[in-house]
Amino acid sequence: MALETSKLDRYLPLLIFAGALILFSGLLWRLRSAGMVRIDDAYITFRYSENLARGLGFVYNRGEHVLGTTTALFCLLLAGLRVLRAPVPIGADLVSLVSSAGSAALMFMIGREAKSRSLGLMAAFFYVFIPQFWINMATGMETMFTVFLGLLLIRLDQKERPVLSGLAGGALLLTRLDGLALVAAVLLVRFFKSPRRALLCAGVLILTQLPWLVFSTFYFGSALPHSILAKRLIHALPPWMVLAKYAQWFLGLELRNGQLKLASPELLVFSAFAFIGAARSLRRERWALIYTLWIFFSLAGMIPASATPFFWYKIPMLTGYLFLAALGIFLVSGLAARLLAFLGPALNVLIPLALTFWAFTYYSTDFAQSFTAKERVNLRLAKIIEQRSKPGSSVLLGETGMAGYELMDYYILDSAGLVSDNIYRLRLKDRERLLKVSPAYQWDWYGSIGWMKDALAEYRPDFILSDRRYLHIFTLMQDPQFRAQYDLIASEPANKEEIVLLERK
Repeated sequence: MALETSKLDRYLPLLIFAGALILFSGLLWRLRSAGMVRIDDAYITFRYSENLARGLGFVYNRGEHVLGTTTALFCLLLAGLRVLRAPVPIGADLVSLVSSAGSAALMFMIGREAKSRSLGLMAAFFYVFIPQFWINMATGMETMFTVFLGLLLIRLDQKERPVLSGLAGGALLLTRLDGLALVAAVLLVRFFKSPRRALLCAGVLILTQLPWLVFSTFYFGSALPHSILAKRLIHALPPWMVLAKYAQWFLGLELRNGQLKLASPELLVFSAFAFIGAARSLRRERWALIYTLWIFFSLAGMIPASATPFFWYKIPMLTGYLFLAALGIFLVSGLAARLLAFLGPALNVLIPLALTFWAFTYYSTDFAQSFTAKERVNLRLAKIIEQRSKPGSSVLLGETGMAGYELMDYYILDSAGLVSDNIYRLRLKDRERLLKVSPAYQWDWYGSIGWMKDALAEYRPDFILSDRRYLHIFTLMQDPQFRAQYDLIASEPANKEEIVLLERK
C-alpha cells in the first residue's frame, strides 16, 4: 500500500499537468471561438518580438531605441519562437498554455510538501477551475508565464536549491518587475532559516540581472523601462484610490453608478478563508508566510507607486492568495471534524467545489465577446489604413497595441508615450503646465488639448485612430482648422464607446 501511494505521488504532478493542459487548451479554443482576442497591451510586446525576429533590433519603431515593454524575457522568448516559424501571437498562447499547466502541477507539489497531499490537490483545483486564470491565459500577456516562474521559485526554495532559486528569481524579475514582491518574500523567509543560502540565492539573482542591465543602459540609455515612466504620468491614481480598488476586488465589490455593489460574493468568501490562512501563517503555519508577505509586499509596492490596478497586476499574487484560502479551509474543516469526524474530509471537498462553481457562474460567452471588443474594432480600422496607404505612413494611435502590430511597417505614434519618447515629453510638459494651475492635475489622465495640438503640428500624422474620448478628439472635431486638415473616414462602436479613424487630407 505504501508503494502504491509513493507511485501515486510520483505520477500525480504529471497527471495534473496533462489534465490541465488538455482543459486549458479547450478553454482557450472556446474563448477564441467566442470572439475573445488578445488584449491591446500584449501587442506592444509582440511588435518588439517581431522586429527582433526580423533582425531590426529591440525596437518598436525602426531605429528608435525606446524600451516600451516591461517583460524583456517574455519578449525574447517570443522572438525565439518566431525565428522557429511560430507567429508571435501563437507563440504567446503556447507559452501561456504550457505555463498554466505547469503552474497547476507546481501548486500541487508545493502544497503537498508544505502540508499534505490534500492541500496540494485543493490548491491545484482552485488554480485550474477559477476563471480569472482562464481569462489571463487568453490575453497574450506574460502573466501566466510570470505565475509559473514565481511558483518555480517557491518550489526550488522549498527544495533548498539556492543557485536554481536565484536563477528562477532572476528570470521572474526579467519577466515582470512586480515579481520583486515574491523575491523579497522568499529571500526574507529563507534568511531567517539559513542566512548563507539566502545570500547565495540573492547573489545568483543579481548576476542574472547584470547582462540585461548593462545592455539596456547602453542600448536604451536607461535600465528603467520607458513605459513605466509613461504609465506613471498618465495612469496614476491617488494611493488611497489604489488601496480602495484592491480592497474592492478582494471583497468582491464593484462601483456601479457611484454605489458599491457586491458583484462577486464568492471573492468575499475566498478572502475570509485567505484571511484565516494568513493569520495562521503568522503563528504556526510558517511555510505559508511567503504567501502572506507576497501579497503584502505587492500591495506595499503598488499603493505608494500610485499604480493603476489593471486586472493582470492581481493575478500573480492571486496564486499566493489561493494557498492561504486553501489553508483557511483546512483549518475550518479541522475544527468541524472535532464535532463530527466525517465533516473534515467532506468540507475539504465541498467548499472548494462550491466556491469554484460559484465563481464560474459569473463568466459567460457574452463576457468573452465584450472583453476585447475594442481590440477587434481597432484591428478592423487598422486594415482600412492598410487599404488606403502605403507602409511608412505615420499613424497616431489612442491605443497602441493591436493596431500597431497590424501596421508593422508603419511609423507609430503612441499617444500614451509608452513607446514614443517625444510624445511622452510633450505630455510631461503639458502636465507641468497644468500643475502650475492646480495640484489636482497630478491625477489627470488626459491632459490639456495643448499637447495634442503640439503633437499634430510636429508630426502631422497621416492617420489618427482612437477612442473618441481620448486625445481630445471630440473637441478637435469641432475646430474648423482641424476639420480642414483631417477627414473622418470611419467610426465604429465598441461596447459603450466609439472608435474613430481620421485621415489627413
